[in-house]
This record gives sequence, structure tokens and C-alpha cells, in this order.
Amino acid sequence: MFRLFIAAFLLTLLTACAEPLVWFPGGHLSGEPEAPPQTWNVPDTVQVEFRAQDPYSINIWAVALNGELFITTGVDGSRWSSILDGGDTGVRVRIDRSLYDLQARRVTDADLRKRVVEAYVEKYGVDQDDDWMVSGPMYGLGDR
Repeated sequence: MFRLFIAAFLLTLLTACAEPLVWFPGGHLSGEPEAPPQTWNVPDTVQVEFRAQDPYSINIWAVALNGELFITTGVDGSRWSSILDGGDTGVRVRIDRSLYDLQARRVTDADLRKRVVEAYVEKYGVDQDDDWMVSGPMYGLGDR
């Protein structure tokens, strides 16, 4: 009975959180809105909020190139990539306590995709031939 109580308590805590927690998605991100920096200092994981009317936020790896952030997902896409592909391309990125209002665009240019993959390999030590980077949806996040 005690284990059931603990499990129910933990589940309540997880579902009550508005912000993403480890691999569980969240909702609205809090923080201080700021203008995007000229040069990004990107930690290992950033938080990204999609769909302002019904916020959905996640923790995700990101890299920066030429003043723009990049995120990517698996070959089959994800919940958040379907939001972007559906036309709702406004996103909010949180790094530390700062929020940045950005616009997502799908990356289709082969040379740019190659450079983003190289940045992921250098930063995270992943295999550059992984399908999720080579073939999956990739997005640049820049000024609105």
C-alpha cells in the first residue's frame, strides 16, 4: 500500500509540473523575455516551447551556428515536429532563466544540414551517420 501511495504521489507531481522534467514534456515556460543574443552560449540541453495557444515544451539537445540555434528529431518526426510542420512555427527557447521568442524553419539545404550534423557530432559525440541527424526533420530557430 505504501508503494502505491508513493507511486501515486510521484505521478501527481509529474503531471502537476507545467515545465518539462527530464524526458517528460511540459507546458508554458516561465522566465524573463530577452532579445536573442548575437552569439549563443548553448548548454547541453535547452528547453523549447511550441504552440503558444496550448503550450507544449520539451528538453532537447541544440547546437548553434552563425547566430542561429538548431534542433533535430528522429526520422519519423515527433509531436513537436508535427506542430512546426503544421504551420505553428513560433517557439520560445529557455536557456537558464532567459526566454527567447524565435521562429522555426525547416532545414532542407544539404550543406547546412551537414554542418549542423558536424556540430552535433562535435558537441555530443554522437555517430554522424545516425538516421535521426542525417534523415530526420531539422529546424533552425532564429529571429521572428
